[in-house]
Amino acid sequence: MRLIINRWHRHDEPALEKVEQGMKMPVFARLPNNFKQVSEANVRGDSLKQDGEPLSAEFHKMATRLAGQDLAKQTKKSRLGQFFSL
Repeated sequence: MRLIINRWHRHDEPALEKVEQGMKMPVFARLPNNFKQVSEANVRGDSLKQDGEPLSAEFHKMATRLAGQDLAKQTKKSRLGQFFSL
């Protein structure tokens, strides 16, 4: 089981510390709040992936950790390499 915080803000940290202590488990991921980006992607039926966006970066980090991969060891792939990666 993993504790994932959705629509996170920095001012949530004091409350999250109490949650971690009470549940005796650390927060695994903090997905920042970006209502506008999510709403627009939902309306367009589009992906949330936008390079440089904190929400996209946190989803990538979370997925990498869940897959048991090391984020630091990942290398930047060409577009063709990304197309064929599993």
